[in-house]
Amino acid sequence: MNTTTFKRKLHNKDTPFALISQTLLQDRRLSIIAIGIMSFLLSNANNYVVYVDVIKNIGKLTDTQFSNAWKMLQKYKYIETINKGRGCWHIIINEYGDLRQPLDEFSSGGS
Repeated sequence: MNTTTFKRKLHNKDTPFALISQTLLQDRRLSIIAIGIMSFLLSNANNYVVYVDVIKNIGKLTDTQFSNAWKMLQKYKYIETINKGRGCWHIIINEYGDLRQPLDEFSSGGS
């Protein structure tokens, strides 16, 4: 079974799930497609499980467009994937990528 972990700022009634860091939105290393994928992922609740085919379909992306953006997000540590075997993956979504932020600003969720 696929699983997902989100590492991002704490969310509560004053900071809804759609709150997305300008750090991500203004990261000039990323393509607009990569920023769109991360924005979509971060707009979901911490218990959202990532399925790449769903993201490709929602974004109307070709395999090449998606693959290039996904690799870019992995390169800059916005997304980390861990192969759990038998075709199952654990995906870690990190709102700040490889940019270092204080640990107390992050929350983890999912399983």
